[in-house]
Amino acid sequence: QMLVMTLLICGAVLCVAIAALFTFQVVNFRSNFQLDATTLAAVIANNSTAALTFDDAKAAKEVVDSLTNKATVVSACLVRNGSPFVYYGNADYTNALSQFPSAQGYLFSRGHLLVTQPIKCGVDQAGTLYLRLDYQRTLLELLGLYGLVVVSIIIVSIGLAAFLSRRLGSKITHPILHLARIAQVVGEKKDYSVRAVVSSRGDELGRLMESFNEMLSRIESQDAALSLSQQKMEALINSIDGIVWE
Repeated sequence: QMLVMTLLICGAVLCVAIAALFTFQVVNFRSNFQLDATTLAAVIANNSTAALTFDDAKAAKEVVDSLTNKATVVSACLVRNGSPFVYYGNADYTNALSQFPSAQGYLFSRGHLLVTQPIKCGVDQAGTLYLRLDYQRTLLELLGLYGLVVVSIIIVSIGLAAFLSRRLGSKITHPILHLARIAQVVGEKKDYSVRAVVSSRGDELGRLMESFNEMLSRIESQDAALSLSQQKMEALINSIDGIVWE
C-alpha cells in the first residue's frame, strides 16, 4: 500500500509538472510560429518591392517561389492595385483574400496563420503580401513529438519510482512490520517480556520502538506486581480459612 501511495503521489506531481510544461511549450510555440511568420512575410515583402514597383511579374514570381523551401507555407499572393499580381501555392487559398486581416497583422483561422504585410516603396504602398501558413499541421507534429517524450518520461519515472520505493521503502516498512509482529505476539500470548529490536539510526521509527519497549516494560512490571498481590491475597485467604476451620 505504501508503494502504491508513493507511486500515486509521484504520478500526480509528475502529471502536474508535465501539464504545466506542455502548456508552456504550446503557448511558446504559437508565439514563435507567429514571430517567424511575420518575419518571413516582411522579408518577402521587402524583396518584392522592386518587382511590384516596376511591374515585373517574372521577378515577383521568383521571389514568392523561394517559399518552396518553407514547408509550412500553404500559399502566398502579391496584390498590386487591388488585384492579384502573382501567387504561390494553392490557388483556392490564394483567392480567399477576404479571410485575411485588412491591414498589417496576423490572424489564426481554422488551423492556418494568415499574415497581411503591406509592401512599401518609400512612403507609397506598392502592394500587399498575403501569406498563409499551416499552423495546425506543424502543431500536431510537435504535439506528437511531445507525446512520445511525455510517455517516455512517464514510463521511466514510474519505473524509477517503483525501484527506489522498493529499495528505500524497506527501511520504513520492515521496522513497522517487525513492530506489528511484536504487538501481535503480546496481544495473543500476553507475553510482555518480548521486545522490539531497536534500530541504531535514532530516527522517528527508532524512537517509536524505544517507546513501545518502555510501554511493555511498564506493563510487565505492573503485571508482575499485580500477580504478586494476587498471590499474597490468595495466601492470606487460605490462612484465614485455616484459622476458621481450627
